Amino acid sequence: MSTKENSGFYRVKEAGLEYQHVKAEIPTPKDGKEFLKRFRENFDLKILSQEGNELVFELIGCDVSFANALRRILLAEVPTVALEYVYMINNTSLLHDEVLAHRIGLIPLNVDPRLFEDLDDPDEATDLNTVVFKLQVSCETQQNSRLQKGKDEDMNFETDPNVIENAELEKAALAATRKKTIETPGRPYTKHVYSGDLVWMPQGAQAKHFPNGIRPVHDDILIAKLRPGQEIYLEAHGRRGIGRDHAKYSPVATACYRLYTEVELVDSVYDDDAKELVYVYEPGVFELVPTSKGTRLGLNRV
Repeated sequence: MSTKENSGFYRVKEAGLEYQHVKAEIPTPKDGKEFLKRFRENFDLKILSQEGNELVFELIGCDVSFANALRRILLAEVPTVALEYVYMINNTSLLHDEVLAHRIGLIPLNVDPRLFEDLDDPDEATDLNTVVFKLQVSCETQQNSRLQKGKDEDMNFETDPNVIENAELEKAALAATRKKTIETPGRPYTKHVYSGDLVWMPQGAQAKHFPNGIRPVHDDILIAKLRPGQEIYLEAHGRRGIGRDHAKYSPVATACYRLYTEVELVDSVYDDDAKELVYVYEPGVFELVPTSKGTRLGLNRV
């Protein structure tokens, strides 16, 4: 972030460098309208890079308080959808219900929050304010796993009634339990449960509004590890929220800023003083330049 209205300089003292802030002589705006007009004229935003989930941009012509306010808004005020209510049907894993529910709530969902309404009371859940996921995974013994091979296509079964009551989606949830268990030499027979095992259960007209489905942002987030005979069977309901309510609703992992300063030498510095000052400031700012009068302190323009 840089600014055109404020500047400052460093005083060289025995104890080191001391920064002195100097305010430019700009008249105070008479009202909010003039302030906004002046802000629009001086403000500029430039996107420097955008790679994957990282965005770097530059703010020009604004105060540091504006950049900090933007950072706080990104962290706490931008709404997202996250899993809030987890209903445990069966959990025989090593993770306690509370820990498992917390891990599931932190899984980011790839869905536009603007398409949902706010949910104040969980008893008033509808397809307009709630998204439902189901997780049903189990770790079978090695012998049962081999017997199961070749039988996955014929899944005629009955399940306990639940709020979904959709046989096709019940089959999709059960299919997650048929995934191959990981056999690592020298380690116990273990099945890894990932965020990709969560099955979206569309409610009402959600299948029409979300033809591509609703999935976690990443399918490889480890939720738990199961030993033979252990099972996780749960249903999770998500709602819209903001980071101020809980960190799981924050759309960014981190948001930070740094100041761009303009460094200028107001006087020439030579020899011993130059060699001392070149390491006082951040590395790469100053450099030593050989001249006919001696070694001079210069600015590194690279």
